[in-house]
Amino acid sequence: MAQIFLSYSHEDKDFVDHIEPSIQNIFGLSSLWYDRSKDGLKGGDNWWENIVQEIRFARVFIFLVSDSSLASEWCIKELREALTRSIRVIPVLLTSYNNEYPDGFPAEMANKMQKIQYVDYKYGHEDLSILWGAILRESELLSKTERWLLYNQYQILRSFAELRKGPSAIRESEISAIDINLEVLSHGYERHYSLISPVSDAPVKYEDGELVWEILEMFSSLTKACQRIDCSEINHRHLKFWGFDSSSETPYWSYANLILNKEKRYQEITPLTENVDSHIPMLPIYKAMLEEWRKCNKFDLSKEDVIRITSARKQIRV
Repeated sequence: MAQIFLSYSHEDKDFVDHIEPSIQNIFGLSSLWYDRSKDGLKGGDNWWENIVQEIRFARVFIFLVSDSSLASEWCIKELREALTRSIRVIPVLLTSYNNEYPDGFPAEMANKMQKIQYVDYKYGHEDLSILWGAILRESELLSKTERWLLYNQYQILRSFAELRKGPSAIRESEISAIDINLEVLSHGYERHYSLISPVSDAPVKYEDGELVWEILEMFSSLTKACQRIDCSEINHRHLKFWGFDSSSETPYWSYANLILNKEKRYQEITPLTENVDSHIPMLPIYKAMLEEWRKCNKFDLSKEDVIRITSARKQIRV
C-alpha cells in the first residue's frame, strides 16, 4: 500500500507525468498510487474495491482539481471516499480549473473543501516545493493507532519514572514532561508532534534501500574491474560514485551515507565527495547505468562492459 493516493482526470495526465518522478525521488519508489502507476490497477482486478483499499491505507489523498476532474463521476467518488475516512486531503488547483475555489464541487462537498487548504498551480507549476511541503506536513502526522501506541509507551515510561530513585525534583520534572506528551497524544495536538519523537525523518522503504545497495554493488564492480583492466581512456569521473542529492534524493543520500561513512562498507569505492552529496539529482543516471550493468557478468566486467555502463550515464540529462 502506498502512502500517497492520487486522484485525477486522464485529461490532466501531463501534470501526473510531471510530478511522479519527483514524488518517487523524494518519498520513495512505492510511495505513490494511482490507477496507471506501477502498482496500479491490473487486468482482472476488482478495480473499485482496490481503489477503496488504497484510499483506506493512504496517509495523503491528492486531488488534482480541474474542470475535467470535477466533471468525472469517479474522481468525485474517490474524493467522497477520502472525505469519509481519516486521511489528509490536499486539493491541487491546476491551470485547467476555471473557477474560484471551491466552485464546481458538488454542493455537499463544497463546504468541506472550503475548510481544506489547497495548493494553487492555476498559473503554472514551475515551483513544486509548495506541494512537497504540503505532502511532507500531512504524511508525517500520526494516525490514531500510532497515537494510541505511543500513548501506551509513555504510560509505561511514566510508571518507571515514578519508581526511579534519585532526587525528587529530577523525577518530578521527568514525570511532568511525560504528562505533557500524554496530553498531546490524547488530544492530538498536531503542532506538538515534532516535540514528542526523536524520529524526524520519513522511513527509507525496503525497495529504496535495495536500490542503493545495488548501485553501490555496481560501482564496486566497476572499481574492481578497473584494477584488472586498463580504464585510462574512460573519464575517471564517470567511474566514481557521485552520491545522491541531499535535497531531492534525501532517503537515498542518507542511506548511502550510513553504509559508506558509518558502517565503512565498500571501502574500495572512492566517492566524489566525502559526504556523498552530489548536489544534483543522480537517480535517473544510476538507473540507466544499472540497466546496462544487469546485462553483464556483473562481477567480472570486461572493458567493453565498463565502457557501455559508463556511457549510459552520459545519455541522461538532469
